[in-house]
Amino acid sequence: MKKKTALIASIMTVMLVCSQAKGIALAKPEPELLTVRKAQEMAIANSEDVKIEKLNGSNVALKNQLAVWNSRLIKEENVESLNMALAKSGPKSAAPMTEQQQTQMINKVISSKKEEVAKRYYELWNSAKKLEIAEESENRLTDLKELSSRLGKREDQLQVENQIAQQEASKQVLLMEYSNSITLFNTLIGAEVDNEWTLTGDLPEDAKLPVTLEEFIRNTLDHTDEYVTQKITNEYLKKIRDIHDKYSALSTNQGRISVNNEKIGQLYLEKIRKKVRNDIVIEYRKYVELKEVIAKYKESVATSEKYYIHLKKLYMDREVPMNDVLSAENTLTNLEFQLRKGMNEYNLIVSKLY
Repeated sequence: MKKKTALIASIMTVMLVCSQAKGIALAKPEPELLTVRKAQEMAIANSEDVKIEKLNGSNVALKNQLAVWNSRLIKEENVESLNMALAKSGPKSAAPMTEQQQTQMINKVISSKKEEVAKRYYELWNSAKKLEIAEESENRLTDLKELSSRLGKREDQLQVENQIAQQEASKQVLLMEYSNSITLFNTLIGAEVDNEWTLTGDLPEDAKLPVTLEEFIRNTLDHTDEYVTQKITNEYLKKIRDIHDKYSALSTNQGRISVNNEKIGQLYLEKIRKKVRNDIVIEYRKYVELKEVIAKYKESVATSEKYYIHLKKLYMDREVPMNDVLSAENTLTNLEFQLRKGMNEYNLIVSKLY
């Protein structure tokens, strides 16, 4: 009998261990921590557009090399026209411009991809945070339901149950929003569509946020493709003018044209600078205002939470009606959503600057 009992105990122990092992094997792994920088790196590494532009850049360099080699066949003593002068000196002058332009094209594609990833990243993070807010609100309402039940207030309990039902419906909408966000985000970075992530929601450590309007404008200009491309073009126009100056005896009119082209390039650059400045003033004001709004919302959320707890205690002492407590809970939830909205808008603005 003792042997039989010992055998059963042994089998039960093995079954328990196997059951636990099975549970560990089937347990869903913790979502991987993903920063916005890592997400951008993944998207760039998996982007066909970036790969295409890099191959185009390689082709540009090879074509420039061929053009420079061919230009060396023209001897200086054989240069009898401005066109021949440009054929001899032009490729060497144009090579840096075309390669810089292609580099800028690559940077443009990468910058666009990084901005898109940052936008999707913060939208996904925002969706997750909104779900958390809805969950916290539902937990508070469930707590009120149990409290009203303990106090024997059936009417209050039904009132809270109605609020819970409404919150549950709202949460389903947020779940759909989150599901769409995660699909779009994973597709963008080249991950499996149903991958789950732990997002930090923080700005990158190397992100240098501007303090003044001028800093904001400088940062924006550095990321404006049209402005950078025009600067590269202007450098090339100057080199062409230098060639015309060297061979001015061959074509005076062409020399004047090159001077005018250089002036036109500078005017285009100034025009772009003014346009960016005008556009960014509005963005900068929003950036500054959002920082202030976020700080005020954080204070309001903290105050609202204290007020809700205070009213809940008064309700327990039968000093205030359930309507007052539900109103305070609703105010707290709405303030948390408004804070989340402000933080998301702020992150989307500054994400364009790094």
